[in-house]
Amino acid sequence: MIRVPISEPSAKLEESSQVRKFKKATSYLNPFRVKPSLFREEKKYVTTFFHKEYLESFLIEDKATFFDNNDRSRMVKFVLNSTSYSSSSALEDFGIDRLVHDGVYTDRYRLHEGNY
Repeated sequence: MIRVPISEPSAKLEESSQVRKFKKATSYLNPFRVKPSLFREEKKYVTTFFHKEYLESFLIEDKATFFDNNDRSRMVKFVLNSTSYSSSSALEDFGIDRLVHDGVYTDRYRLHEGNY
């Protein structure tokens, strides 16, 4: 199952002036201090498992990029591993391994991004 966003992140809570002063005072004591500007800030969304019936509930800005390449790869792997390739219900008649064994495909490997 793939988790997808259903609502925008909530607003950040304002730090009190005392907390800011404490952080500033103690930051000089930390020899491993890293500038916050070196890190990109990521939004944190409320997520739930994707289900086609609730499509209008999800935050979809662009249908073409809603699922990232990793999610798409996992979906293809799931379909290839769980599809029956014969009319029998025997366990060995499921999945891409059966197609490789029967010579339909010569080999299989996980999809990955190449150079652009």
